[in-house]
Amino acid sequence: MEAERILTDTLPCTVHLAMPHDYIATIEAGHFDVVVVDAGVVENGGTDIIRRLRQSGTAVIFTTLTNDSMDRVPEFKGFASVAKPFVDEELLSAVTMAVKLPELDI
Repeated sequence: MEAERILTDTLPCTVHLAMPHDYIATIEAGHFDVVVVDAGVVENGGTDIIRRLRQSGTAVIFTTLTNDSMDRVPEFKGFASVAKPFVDEELLSAVTMAVKLPELDI
């Protein structure tokens, strides 16, 4: 996974991977400072889990196919997003900012 490589090669962090079929169980099994999740998860019914993450203080960064993909998910407009394929610096910047600054609840 490209995001895992970028994050572990650059930041002093632990990365947990979850596939679409088990991401809810993975998220519910632990506490995370930041969750990087494909915006398609929200489009496919993952809105509640994202809200629960935010309520618990977890920062959420969406990955998208294009920079305007978040327009299709209006309830999370304004949340951090990074377009694929990842530019290392953009992903690192999004994660670093998410850890330093709490996101606004919109």
